[in-house]
Amino acid sequence: TVEEVDVIGDFNLNTDLGLLTGITGLKTIDATNAAPSNLTLKFADLFGANDTAINLPANIAVKLGAGDTLTLDATGWSKVVDSTTQDTYTHKTGATDDYVITVTHPVL
Repeated sequence: TVEEVDVIGDFNLNTDLGLLTGITGLKTIDATNAAPSNLTLKFADLFGANDTAINLPANIAVKLGAGDTLTLDATGWSKVVDSTTQDTYTHKTGATDDYVITVTHPVL
């Protein structure tokens, strides 16, 4: 289980944590340190951490600090909140939003 990943510098979820099939329980990707970070994230990669069933937490937080950048592929997700400090994406596997990704960032 990997609950939190603290990021400094370049980070790509698909390549920097090794085989995603061995990871479950990821709740937070945190880049709110003093160093600028460049994150690359495909929401589909979050599901790569599951072998046969989706066992991710229902809510995952991505926290960005000043000077951080995020390259995001949100294919299959809907952006439901777009504010100056937070973006929220949801993914439905049925009639309800089963998964929520919240991206917090400095004021844009």
